[in-house]
Amino acid sequence: AVRVLRPLRTLTQLPGMKELVACMLSSIPQLGNVVGILFFLLAVFGIIGVQLFQGKLRHQCWGPTDDAAWGPTGDVCNPFGDPLTYQCEAPYECRCGASGLPPLDASGRSVCLQSDNPNFGINHFDHFWGAFITIFQSITLEGWVDNMYFTQDGVNRHTWIYFLLVVTFGAFLVVQLFLV
Repeated sequence: AVRVLRPLRTLTQLPGMKELVACMLSSIPQLGNVVGILFFLLAVFGIIGVQLFQGKLRHQCWGPTDDAAWGPTGDVCNPFGDPLTYQCEAPYECRCGASGLPPLDASGRSVCLQSDNPNFGINHFDHFWGAFITIFQSITLEGWVDNMYFTQDGVNRHTWIYFLLVVTFGAFLVVQLFLV
């Protein structure tokens, strides 16, 4: 168990390395402010995202596949006929994403599940923690364009404004503060 700590002997042999490690350890408390700003931005954009996009990403186009069975295409759609959103072309129908159920039951309530959201139910704005994960993914600039396209197809084509603000304040401001 003590053998794991043997590489730390180099700290005593190289004086420059000792100063570098001490500098890094002294900067950890100052990163607390940046983490606070990050969580504040995640909370603000999470609340806004839930209010704007809750339940809007659960529908996908379903249609005939190569083996004559019906399956999802992966395209997020809006089953309510909004002209500013993506509409499935014939013979495809807008249904719940993973389950393929019709989007509304006989009483007019949505029957889509959380697992019907894109990326196996991971990317969504149905509740705060789902929005938190989706926004964090957008801040890391990994897949943020896909998330933006999902919301444009399911909600409105003007959702790019929301994602532009998330990327600008999140990725370019907070991440740069971490690097400074």
